[in-house]
Amino acid sequence: MRLRRTEALVACLNMAVEAGLQARSGRVITVSTKAGVVSLLDEEDGWAASRAWHSHKSGRNLYLCTAYAPDLHVALHNHILPARPRTADPGGRVDVDHVDGDSLNNRRWNLRYATHGTNVAKGFEPRA
Repeated sequence: MRLRRTEALVACLNMAVEAGLQARSGRVITVSTKAGVVSLLDEEDGWAASRAWHSHKSGRNLYLCTAYAPDLHVALHNHILPARPRTADPGGRVDVDHVDGDSLNNRRWNLRYATHGTNVAKGFEPRA
């Protein structure tokens, strides 16, 4: 029952994101680290170019992150589509998922909300 509530929340969040995306279209820009790791963004997220980014490997994925403190690093996709906090329900955490599986593609159409369990399970699917 609790998991269904979380899945319903994810569905509502994604509908709101999709409704906002239908009204927008723009050019693609890139943001890169000093080491040359490049991420794709929509033009409306150009503010990200003014920040210093570093790459962070998590499992099989590479993410762009920025540091606010020595032990506080936030991924670029969480700036664009903020992740919802963990709920009291087990399995109730809501993550930001990259639709196409490319963790460096941070265009808004490629980001969606997913339950933590769904997002983790997607990481174990075979990639083409």
